[in-house]
Amino acid sequence: MGRSRIQNFSRLPKKIQKKEKDIETKLASINNSINRKSMRKNKYQHSKDLEQLIIKRDEIIKDQEKLVEQIRINYPKYYNIKYPSATSFLELQKNVINQNEILLIYGILEDINCLWVINKKQLKFYKLDFSKEQLENDVIVLIDRIKEIQNSFSKKSNNLTFIKEIRQSEIIIKKLSKKLYELLFPKCIIVEFSVYRQGFL
Repeated sequence: MGRSRIQNFSRLPKKIQKKEKDIETKLASINNSINRKSMRKNKYQHSKDLEQLIIKRDEIIKDQEKLVEQIRINYPKYYNIKYPSATSFLELQKNVINQNEILLIYGILEDINCLWVINKKQLKFYKLDFSKEQLENDVIVLIDRIKEIQNSFSKKSNNLTFIKEIRQSEIIIKKLSKKLYELLFPKCIIVEFSVYRQGFL
């Protein structure tokens, strides 16, 4: 995405970033509370608590809508990325993406995982053949392996053992990274990039 992402996100004041994050955290927390109470066998005994939670959630949503509208008016580039709408791709092409830049947008959805590739003049859509669970698992495994290397650096009591562990982990991390790369950038996309990439430059 190049300069666009750095410029757009850096221009959003920290005060608004914090408010945005706080609202998202509150909304996630209250949704979890509502779900837990709704799943209880004696949920009817807690109906008043549930009603209060729903009312509180509606208030938070209203606060979020007000903030999003403020962001839409004052920080349209950030808004177009963070809060996409039906016309968001045209908005991105017109208002966000600079010349000589490419924007990749991944959609991890219930029924399909996909990738949009956008520049000033083109929009390409690709279906990605992996499940959400597969992606999450591969990312977790990679993170765990990286953490193992970090732990090895903190312990390193035996130099030979330390070097051996690092080398083994490096090999595994390269394999895991390659696997993730192949999930997110299938061969068909790489081949097509090489064919029409001049249109993006």
